[in-house]
Amino acid sequence: MSGTLTSQLNQRNNRYRTEKVVHVLSLKSSKPAIVLEGSDVFWLDSRTLARVTEHESVQRLETFAVDTTKHELSPGQVIGELPQGASADNFQYSLSGGILVFSALVFPDYNLSTVAVQDKAYEERGTTAYVFDDTFVRHWDTWRGPKRSRLFSVSLQKVGDQWTLGSEYFRPLLDTDHVCLLVHNTKI
Repeated sequence: MSGTLTSQLNQRNNRYRTEKVVHVLSLKSSKPAIVLEGSDVFWLDSRTLARVTEHESVQRLETFAVDTTKHELSPGQVIGELPQGASADNFQYSLSGGILVFSALVFPDYNLSTVAVQDKAYEERGTTAYVFDDTFVRHWDTWRGPKRSRLFSVSLQKVGDQWTLGSEYFRPLLDTDHVCLLVHNTKI
């Protein structure tokens, strides 16, 4: 089996968003490809795919075992959730370190678990005026607002046949003014 990542542009809710599609192909047979769609799909190891889905502003991480003998994917198994409102993106997994790294748009306090509460407070602030003190105030078709893309990491381990997502998020850029150069859904 071999897996390839391809990208395609889909229109959803009148906004363009790049979606990743994984096609898993057998190099030894002529069977059609197994297709797994999602905004973030990535390999965890040589036989396991992960996909991030969103339900009611909560991102869930699902795993899919690739069965090379039957040429199919196992049903998705939810192994964990990110904090509500996190809007994480750009997932990268290190199998040797057991660490999942991602970027997320967060407020200046760099706290992933308070994004939903702060989003609500920002929406209900009573004004729509924007004050910008730096350049690049608008990226493509979205105003930047007070959030910035920051890096996070979390433990993601396989014990036996079970994958487990940790609950403590490490903030490598804490106490710095550095931001992640990966903008949500767009690489600069």
